[in-house]
This record gives sequence, C-alpha cells and structure tokens, in this order.
Amino acid sequence: MPIAKVNGIDLNFKVEGQGKPLLLITGIGLDLGSLDAQSARFGKHFKVIRLDNRGIGKSTKPPGPYSTKMMAEDVVALMDYLQIDKASILGFSMGGMIAQELAINYPGRLDRLVLCATYSCIDNESGLTAEYGKLSGLPKLKYLLGFLKLVTDSRTKPF
Repeated sequence: MPIAKVNGIDLNFKVEGQGKPLLLITGIGLDLGSLDAQSARFGKHFKVIRLDNRGIGKSTKPPGPYSTKMMAEDVVALMDYLQIDKASILGFSMGGMIAQELAINYPGRLDRLVLCATYSCIDNESGLTAEYGKLSGLPKLKYLLGFLKLVTDSRTKPF
C-alpha cells in the first residue's frame, strides 16, 4: 500500500473505486482494513480513500499523546498529497471525532459529512451508558479490550 510522507510521519493509505472522493476515517485502534466491507460497497460509486491514523497499522507510531485535531490535520495533509480539494468524509467512532475537527477547522474541504457511532466529547452532558460506565477505572489493556467488545458486540450488524 502507498505511504504519504505528511506532517513528519508516514501515513499508510489505500485508494479504490472511481467517482467523487469519499474519505473513510476509522475508529480508535482500528486500521484501514476494518472498513473493507464499506469500501467495497462505496467503491462502486465513489473514489474511496482510507488511511491508518497515526499510531495505527502501517502508519508511523510517533510518541504521543495524539489529539483528534492532530489526526484531522493528517487527513487534510493526505488530501493535499492526493491533490483532493474537497471530499465527502465518513467518520466512524473516533473517526467521527476526527471528522468533526475537519468540519470545524477546514469546512471548505468537506463536501458532505457522515458521522457514525460517534460523539463530540464525553462529559456530564453527553453522559455514559451503563455498559461503558463499567469500564471506568480498569487498567488500560482491560479497558481497551472491554471497549472493543462493547463496540463490536454481536448485536451490532455490519452494513
């Protein structure tokens, strides 16, 4: 897969299909392969661009911390690298948070915005589900495994 050298890192990405550009941004801890099924379907109608966010998959893993704003800047740099002025953006989970940063800071770069299973932030207003609340206070690895189980539960259906 191609690598774009942007923002001081190597950003792994994949381009498939033809048509207007549609950029798919994955959730926390997920590489671009996690959106294979969606890319296959959307690729019939769009030029689909997927990437491994910094720290994930084949992209560079520089020391953190990372922010959603930083990763949005990586997406814009990838768009520049690919000479894409404007794209529709679909963000899943943390990818939706990154997409919101794009919409706020680079509104002219978005054609359409699709947010899936995401939020702007976790605070007292947004609240936590009872299931998510059970994860608080767990060690990092147990938290991550519990979180991934929660968001990939068998009750969810892939598209």
